[in-house]
Amino acid sequence: MSGGTPLDPYALKEFGAGGFVRNKDLGGKTLITPKLSTVGLLMLVCIGQSLGANTCSGDYTCANPTLVANFNPYDAANYTAVDPLVGPTGDFGDFISPGVQKYSNQFIRVADKIITAGFAQRVLIANVNVGGTSISSWAGILKESLDQTLFRMQQAGYDPQTIPTAICQQQGTADRTMIQATYQGHMETMMDYIRTTKGWTNPKWVVAKETRNNTDVGTGQPAAVDALAALHPTYFFVGPDTDTILSADRYDNVHLAAAGADTNSTLWTTALDAVF
Repeated sequence: MSGGTPLDPYALKEFGAGGFVRNKDLGGKTLITPKLSTVGLLMLVCIGQSLGANTCSGDYTCANPTLVANFNPYDAANYTAVDPLVGPTGDFGDFISPGVQKYSNQFIRVADKIITAGFAQRVLIANVNVGGTSISSWAGILKESLDQTLFRMQQAGYDPQTIPTAICQQQGTADRTMIQATYQGHMETMMDYIRTTKGWTNPKWVVAKETRNNTDVGTGQPAAVDALAALHPTYFFVGPDTDTILSADRYDNVHLAAAGADTNSTLWTTALDAVF
C-alpha cells in the first residue's frame, strides 16, 4: 500500500498450539544497559515444546544476575533473566495444572550452572519454545522462528556465526509414538533449512531425549537423536535424557517440578560442557 509501513520480513513467526501464546510481558524485567558483554559468552537458543518453556513449578532466582541475560526476540534487547522468560510460551495466565505455580524456566538454572562449571563466563538465553508442538511444526513454519531469532541476535551484535552458540532442543513428548525415521526426517529438514538454506553453520545442535508422559515412554525420538549424533558428529550432539526424570519430579506426570527442573538442568549443563 502506498505510504504504508513495509512488513518486517524478520517478524517472529507465531504458532498457536494448546491455547498457549509466547510471552511478551516485560513486567518485572529490567533492560540491561550497556548490553551483555560478548567476552566469554555462550548463547543458548532454546526451541521445542513446553518442557523448555515457562512451565516448571516453583520459584527460581538467577544466582548470576549480571552474567545471565534474556534476549527478547521481539525487540532484540537484553533483559534480566527472571521468570517467566520473555520469548517462549507460558506466563502467569497459562493453565497447565490446577493449584500449581508453573512459570519458571529451566534454562535460567542451566545458565547458572554453566557459569559455576566455568566453561562460559556469561550466558545469553534466547528462548522461543512453543508448548504442545510437534517436530513436524518445527520442520514447518516454526523453523522460520528459529531463523528469525538467530537473525535478530546477529543484528543486535550477538552473531551466532562467530559467538559460541547452542541450539538447545527440548522437544519430543508430542511425538512419543512417532517412529525413528519420521522424526529423523523432520530434524534433517529443519537443520537443512537453518544450516544450508539460511547459512547458520556455526551453532551446535544439542537435542534432548524427551518422550515421557507418566509411564508412557517412546522409542523413536531417542533413537533418532542417537542416529543423528552418529551421522553429524561435528554439529549434532545428544542432550539430556529427560525421560530418566520420573513422575515423582513432575507435577502432572509430564511437566517438571522444581526438583525435576534442577535435575534436568544439571543434565543439560553436562551435555553442553562436553560440546563447548
